Amino acid sequence: MALPLEGIRVLSFAQLGQGPAATQMLGDYGAEVIKVERPGVGAWERGTSGAGCFRDGENFFFLSLNRNKKSFTLNLKDKRAIEIIDQLIPTVDIVVENYRPGVMDRLDLGYDRLSGLNPRLVYARSTGYGSEGPYRDLPGQDLLVQGVSGLAAMGGKDGELPVPASIPILDMHAAALLALGVCMALIQRGSTGRGQLIETSLLEAAVHLQAEPLFYFVNGWDITKRSKSGLASPYHPAPYGVYQSSDGSFVLSVVPLQTLATVFAIPELSKIDQSEATQRRDEIKRLLDQVTPTKSTAQWLDVCKKYDVWCAPVLTYHSLVEDPQFRYLDFLHTVLHPKVGEVHMIRSPLRLSGSPLSALPNNAPPTLGQNTDELLMEIGLDAADIRLLRHEGVV
Repeated sequence: MALPLEGIRVLSFAQLGQGPAATQMLGDYGAEVIKVERPGVGAWERGTSGAGCFRDGENFFFLSLNRNKKSFTLNLKDKRAIEIIDQLIPTVDIVVENYRPGVMDRLDLGYDRLSGLNPRLVYARSTGYGSEGPYRDLPGQDLLVQGVSGLAAMGGKDGELPVPASIPILDMHAAALLALGVCMALIQRGSTGRGQLIETSLLEAAVHLQAEPLFYFVNGWDITKRSKSGLASPYHPAPYGVYQSSDGSFVLSVVPLQTLATVFAIPELSKIDQSEATQRRDEIKRLLDQVTPTKSTAQWLDVCKKYDVWCAPVLTYHSLVEDPQFRYLDFLHTVLHPKVGEVHMIRSPLRLSGSPLSALPNNAPPTLGQNTDELLMEIGLDAADIRLLRHEGVV
């Protein structure tokens, strides 16, 4: 069965989280992704991992975002490596990079020059703050941009420090945006015959994630005041937040106060007009907090569902991986890595009827330089040439 991106070749200079996540999505749907890495050292994400998660010398940060790729080691500071890339570019459909602005141009690998070698080339790049502007040279990293973008300031309690998202949401959203841009450019190339430059940034991803509340704000509504009781959003009325049960916790979303009064047997709530649900949100939450610890999460969810109250349990990762919906959606796929053994991968979030999950490639992340010889032979080098390049540190 043909995959959506079968026959598409990607040359990836992407590193860290966002770029590798984008190219992994392309590889998941059939693209041939060639990951360029430093000889002997590898990509930056091979050397560091959250909580120091290494096994047999392999980094789980790298493993999580680099399946369905080939590893090609090149010393980009050597002119001969650039000449090798020049020979590959006519065979490539997409180049992806997420270095700081100007780095690829200094390496002589910028869009203007490479598109001259291949006018059909789609060149996709992502930065922290954009390739131009006063912040262009600042370090762009998920947490930093959460701070700069206003996103972090929306979380937490009033009067306390802001609480940013605890996961790299900007990396993953920017990755999806970059992959989307690549696919749009490929579609347009089908009619024009020409590639183009695709750009996004972590800052643009952060602003896009905040499209709803930021829209309210720029149109005259100040919805940035956080609650003192720690509701989950500054701009949603109570009960929007997390509540303690006798054995865990659960979340309540947007619920009419009259319904809350009935479900939780709190007569005081029925006396509060719905129009005051935002103004009096801390009072509402305090009333609920006095009652919710009296029953288990399952008991509260049963009652809430009878009244069509929007609610859900708060699952930990321990319970998530055992959850029936998680299992039904088949999120975990196992690959066999040559050094680590079995690795459980988190599948791509897209399901296509024409390319069922069982038809998607399921290749383990590559070991460093695993495909270097193969790609060098493709451009005409023989074993002696490759030995010399390796001896001189070019590959």
